[in-house]
Amino acid sequence: DYYTQRETYKEWLAKQDKYDSKYVKIQVPLKLNGGISIRKYSTEPNKADYEHLTCNGKPVIPGSSWNGAIRSDARKILQELGCDTEKVNEILERCFGTAKRKKQAQIVVGESVIEGAVRLPMTRNQINRFDASTKDGALYSEIAYFGGKTSLEFLIKKEEDWMAMAGILKLIIRDIQEGYLAVGGETAIGRGIFEPDEERDVIYSEQIADDTCFSALYAAL
Repeated sequence: DYYTQRETYKEWLAKQDKYDSKYVKIQVPLKLNGGISIRKYSTEPNKADYEHLTCNGKPVIPGSSWNGAIRSDARKILQELGCDTEKVNEILERCFGTAKRKKQAQIVVGESVIEGAVRLPMTRNQINRFDASTKDGALYSEIAYFGGKTSLEFLIKKEEDWMAMAGILKLIIRDIQEGYLAVGGETAIGRGIFEPDEERDVIYSEQIADDTCFSALYAAL
């Protein structure tokens, strides 16, 4: 039984080192510029209609939310680099996997915990989704989070063309830091936008030079 096996700390640590050697880790420190809205709905009385997702009382951004936004940005970048639709789909499947073809993702995006955010309950008139008018006597309440700091973490599996994938991620990271890529809902009103955390540097588990990974990316295209 796996759960009844015992091992020393050194044995466990050796396994982690072996695992880490298969991946390159990138940690990107970020500051939330405004609010974030990834909705968790509630039907309970006397509670907000929705609240941003939390874990242990802290607002979080699931890896799946990051992954969707990042995949969309990667598609735009590849199209701007002149890739046709077939080539774009091929690269995206290799980077982020596909359930249809049972292909495992080579890029893994982690969950982000936002530290130091301000919890802000808000109530407004409820809107009719069909004609955009307000509903008489109906209120809509939400709890959003504003400000704070977090880190976005990537793992790149060191398989074929992984350096080219690092090149794509470097371009995506720049888009996130410049506020061109938003995550979550209500992005039209400025939610989900980030900027660099100037007090912390981007950390790579091993050095990846820009010219090296960009050359690999152009060669792969």
